[in-house]
Amino acid sequence: MSDPAGYTVGWICALPVEYIAAQEFLDEEHDRPSFVSPNDANDYTLGKMGEHNVVIAVLPDGEYGTASAASVATNMLSSFHNIRIGLMVGIGGGVPSENHDIRLGDVVVSASRGSESGVFQYDFGKSIQDQSFQQARFLNQPPAILRAAMAGIRTQYERKGHQLEEAINGIFGKNMRLRRKYKRPEPMTDRLFLPEVIHHQADCAKCAVDPSTLVLRSERADDEDNPAIHYGLIASGNQLMKNALIRDQLAAEKDVLCFEMEAAGLMNTFPCLVIRGICDYSDSHKNKEWQGYAAMVAAAYAKDLLKRIPLNRIEAEERISAVVSEELKGIQHRLDQAYSQNERHFSEQKARVLTDQQRRCYQVFKIVNYAEQKNINPNRAKGTCRWAFQSSEYIRWWESNCNDLLWVSADPGCGKSVLVRSIIDDYSETSHPAHYVRYFISYSASSLIYYNMPFRPGKRMGGRSGKKLMSFGGS
Repeated sequence: MSDPAGYTVGWICALPVEYIAAQEFLDEEHDRPSFVSPNDANDYTLGKMGEHNVVIAVLPDGEYGTASAASVATNMLSSFHNIRIGLMVGIGGGVPSENHDIRLGDVVVSASRGSESGVFQYDFGKSIQDQSFQQARFLNQPPAILRAAMAGIRTQYERKGHQLEEAINGIFGKNMRLRRKYKRPEPMTDRLFLPEVIHHQADCAKCAVDPSTLVLRSERADDEDNPAIHYGLIASGNQLMKNALIRDQLAAEKDVLCFEMEAAGLMNTFPCLVIRGICDYSDSHKNKEWQGYAAMVAAAYAKDLLKRIPLNRIEAEERISAVVSEELKGIQHRLDQAYSQNERHFSEQKARVLTDQQRRCYQVFKIVNYAEQKNINPNRAKGTCRWAFQSSEYIRWWESNCNDLLWVSADPGCGKSVLVRSIIDDYSETSHPAHYVRYFISYSASSLIYYNMPFRPGKRMGGRSGKKLMSFGGS
């Protein structure tokens, strides 16, 4: 059994066809891991590619998308702690344009462009009318060691060409059973339809009957690489792109070269280089005929890339799990700081609000200000409100030396304010000069309540029971 601690390269595939291609390019195949994390449900193939020990994993059968890819990567890192670099290798949908002559069987490699990391999550953002799509999530770049190797292999291919086709044919020489499914299909099966042409047939071959539905392209020259390698932005999302109009819109806005479904789930937790063999054109004309070859050519490119990286250079890299852990700690620290800052701001704001409220409350209830506050309410019309002074409740309250609580309630607009002012004025005019009146005004949706609490200096306040003087439509 193989020791997981001895593996420094993590390789993730989404589909079985990609998993097979990756396994075939191993120079040595090792035994299964001696142990994995208890919660790790991944299936692994271990082996050697050039100088490097590589662990390859595939997404569970029938699962796709960014979340599933992130789960597989997390499990891999929990079992293989010494992984230093990551690769996401497989197939994708190409985005041909005037600037990029992308064809079936070509390879697209994620490469930074401006502020883009090389992978763009096209289903996580916002669309604004008359504006281009605005990305709302920023993804990490691949490690510098992989970007340096990519620059090196790019110059190598431009100077001397590549031998990817020869490497794939070498695989077939050892394993003939793969030839039928994984060899390069006939050139005539590479058809690029006009964006407005929608596939409606059970067999996509029937869609090509009318030449006017196809984009005419000349054959590649003898001095051009075929398959060609393209470097640029890969669009990743949880839905399969099968709309040529949206494809071309994002190509124009973002210069997207390829669509796929997993990479966006990896970049912030499993920093990696994304390598995609082109098997279709991200339109409604699905072309499974090219999937096997596209997977093979992507794996062949990935092996060439690894061969450019010295073993000691990878071993000197920080472990991905440690890098991600530090990044997560940094993110958590920034979140904690932001939370603390918001808490302080809220507390200060609350303190200011309470201080203002207390100041206003003090101003309202200062004894020297009672009359001013009372006089905000209008005077009663002559001869009105007399019924209140003749009320049995008012008389009992008055005869109790006004030591009880008097409560007036009614619906809004019934005249409570005018009535209570009249009561206060009557009390002030007829009561003993040593007596004082305290009153509290509360406004609510259903009632206006006044508490009249008279007291004599030096004497403890009397009873606290409430007596309802009047109620006209209120509670």
